[in-house]
Amino acid sequence: MAKSDQKIQHMWSLICERAVVDSTSNNVSLTNVLEEVQIVPSPEIEFGVGEKDKKLIVIPMVFNLVSTVKKLTASEYNGEFQISVVDPDDKVLQVNANAFKIPAYNTRFRTIASIQGFPVTVPGEYKFLIKAKENTQKEFTKLGEVLFEVKIALPVASKPK
Repeated sequence: MAKSDQKIQHMWSLICERAVVDSTSNNVSLTNVLEEVQIVPSPEIEFGVGEKDKKLIVIPMVFNLVSTVKKLTASEYNGEFQISVVDPDDKVLQVNANAFKIPAYNTRFRTIASIQGFPVTVPGEYKFLIKAKENTQKEFTKLGEVLFEVKIALPVASKPK
């Protein structure tokens, strides 16, 4: 879809541990915005060295991906929102999609995707690709992305007694 054909525009997205929407004002409070996670190696969490040894590990964490888009037309928008998790080697690990509707009288739309468990294959920079499509379209269009760093933490050495 050409830029001039776009009916929605990505404003912002971020990852946080918790997003709370005030029922009176509709404002959102974001708690513990996440930019990276550090994994402490253990027998259960071990990364493979080569492509064939690469393992998919799911980090047991719960977080929210919060996104806001702006509607660029006066008419109602009916579509689908898609979030893909992509590893540092550009391998798509997970894809989630949900239908959404922006009424004619609204100009913005906020979505809060609750994600349980984060899939990881190697340390490095992961991407949450945010895409959307109108119900009349076949293909999703990229709206934006959020980067998320996965690091290996060094184990803390215990002190001799």
